[in-house]
Amino acid sequence: MNFSYSLSLIIICLVELCGSLVCWHCIADNCDTNPEDNHKAEQRHCMEGQVCQKVVFGMQSDVDDTKYKSIVRSCSEDCIPQNDYLNCSNDRYITRGCVKRACCSDSDLCNGHSSIRFDFLITSISSLIIGIFLYWSS
Repeated sequence: MNFSYSLSLIIICLVELCGSLVCWHCIADNCDTNPEDNHKAEQRHCMEGQVCQKVVFGMQSDVDDTKYKSIVRSCSEDCIPQNDYLNCSNDRYITRGCVKRACCSDSDLCNGHSSIRFDFLITSISSLIIGIFLYWSS
């Protein structure tokens, strides 16, 4: 009885872990770089109901005109896409900054550096070639 209960619990945990969305998590000074090449970025499993997000924040100092840009990648429960850069006035850029937030849940690590994942493309093409080969060889 204990063995079957333990086995059931392990299976449920594995299904939950495998079924959750995986996002890049990076909150550091260099998150604008490709997360695959960034030792500060890590892959994290999101909790149920969360999506991946990538937030770009930019502003300019009114004291010395220094421009600041920050990028954060993470899981988010309440991600609402936003793009202040479309209507970001100079006054707004200097006083409170502008935000661009992208939300995605269509694939793991969708909040990465590029919207096209090379490994996904290779896997898809390989699967297609194998499928065609198997179809023609039967």
